[in-house]
Amino acid sequence: MNDNPTLAELNEMLAEELARHDLNIVSCAIISGLMNDVTARAEAAEARVAELEAQLAARQWRPVTESPHQTGEYIGYDGNIVRCVSYNSDWDSDDDWPWSDIDGIFTPVEMWRPLPPAPQEPTP
Repeated sequence: MNDNPTLAELNEMLAEELARHDLNIVSCAIISGLMNDVTARAEAAEARVAELEAQLAARQWRPVTESPHQTGEYIGYDGNIVRCVSYNSDWDSDDDWPWSDIDGIFTPVEMWRPLPPAPQEPTP
């Protein structure tokens, strides 16, 4: 037997087990309903984990060789200091450096990452 059966395998094992025992229809319906609920919750949890992992991956540090997709404000790191920087895609060429500080002065950037989302009011 597999140490980590899939949800489909667990449902199949449950159906086989219920068929072997002399349970009334109500007991079988309750057990099957519980298993269906557990399966739905597990699938929803797996989907949420995948969503959160994708969000986390999108917020990771990237080297400047991977330019942002659009002009905007980012967090930049020059090897010593982390600061808010601007990226201008119109300046991203061999002749121009696309990164500047908040005063518009060109600044060295080795790595960048998106700004985090703004804080939100807690919901009641």
